Amino acid sequence: MNSSNLLTSLISFLALWGMSVQAEESLRTKIEEKFPLPQFPSLAELTDNWSRLPELKSPKFIIVSTDTTYDLLHNERPVGQITGFAGHHARLLEFKDGLLTVTHQPNQRSRAKVKLSDTNLRTILEEEYAQQQEAAINAVKATRERELAQALEGEELNYMFEWKGDPRFEAAALFLAEGKLESGFLSEAKRWLWIGETEFEGESFDSILVEFEVDTIFGIFPNSMICLLEDGEVFQWIDTATKEIRD
Repeated sequence: MNSSNLLTSLISFLALWGMSVQAEESLRTKIEEKFPLPQFPSLAELTDNWSRLPELKSPKFIIVSTDTTYDLLHNERPVGQITGFAGHHARLLEFKDGLLTVTHQPNQRSRAKVKLSDTNLRTILEEEYAQQQEAAINAVKATRERELAQALEGEELNYMFEWKGDPRFEAAALFLAEGKLESGFLSEAKRWLWIGETEFEGESFDSILVEFEVDTIFGIFPNSMICLLEDGEVFQWIDTATKEIRD
């Protein structure tokens, strides 16, 4: 996919309107002040120096880096033990009093307590948090570019704060309402913009820009996606920040 196709149609700058570089930079500065980049506390702050876990997506498995003795349970009572050797996989069950309660894979009747530092869980959560921050920053930057484009063109954005009332948005709204898009929900879709004809992989589609606001423990994370329509039905969703296909 040509990553510029989805946004270039929104940002025809100096060539169209002949504004000077100085005027554009002044306008860009004002827009950046209107849409500041989000600030993020460290994970150490959010977790009280890792005395509790952040509310991030928990991995299916973590890696335990030390030899670990597991109790085998029957009716919640220990009936034997097994050993998980350094580098084995385990599933996280609980984090309390500075220790992780885990179960060995594939034996889910086993239980052991391990230190956070003896697993790769902290690294996993740090990487996920970094990805969330990058996505939020990219979403704000995309919003800035759209605002700048519209200001240079001297036109107002044709945003609808509700999708209802415009039949062009109904297919995308119904798609979200039915939970068919794992990475976005109708309740999070705050602004809608009809873009019209957009090229994608050599074909032409009608397209809609949908801006989302996702409420997390870290605050409101903005995100935006392009919805491609074929014969009035949803064909594909594309993340405007990463240009990736979303499902």
